[in-house]
Amino acid sequence: QETMRSYKRDLRLSGGATPDPRIFHAAGVLTHLGVAWLLYWHFFLLGGRMGYSFEERATFSNLAAGLFALHPVQTEAVAYVSGRSDVLASLYLLGALVLFLVPTRFRPEGAPRAAPGSVPPEEGVPSLPAARYWLLTLACWGLCLAVFIKALLCKEIAAVLPALAVLVLWLAPGKGSPWNPRVVYMLALLFTGVAALLALRVAAF
Repeated sequence: QETMRSYKRDLRLSGGATPDPRIFHAAGVLTHLGVAWLLYWHFFLLGGRMGYSFEERATFSNLAAGLFALHPVQTEAVAYVSGRSDVLASLYLLGALVLFLVPTRFRPEGAPRAAPGSVPPEEGVPSLPAARYWLLTLACWGLCLAVFIKALLCKEIAAVLPALAVLVLWLAPGKGSPWNPRVVYMLALLFTGVAALLALRVAAF
């Protein structure tokens, strides 16, 4: 599991014989700061999708990330080495969600136009050259799947990623409609992964 790998890394940094508590606690604090940083950027992207100004997005993101980073409820996950699985799962979960959302902010040039008299589903969405768009999409969504697997290996609560992605797209659709076939296929792939995980758990029991 990813959590055990992080423990082994800290043990190597400690010299490989006697664990150094400072190394383990420093790793927990740095991971927690990474989660807060990802949370900041996630809310910053959400603010953009909801049409907020740069100042409003920065204020909103600072408040959300600061509240998360300093809230007393985070003490156990950061101070106790045994709570690292929660912090690591959160880090990978937020990273996967940000990677999933990046391609939804663009569309490829030359996409099929809507029928006359209807509203284009991606009206107002910034476009990229087709080759660049697909390179960005494949890179982000490929990394999203890899990071999602790492999150599941930390803690199975990360299986909420597909549902969380649907909730974000529903509450903050941005310009145009986010429910294009590309996004639907990616969501179906994520939900299929969760279904496979559940099937494996049922078979194991």
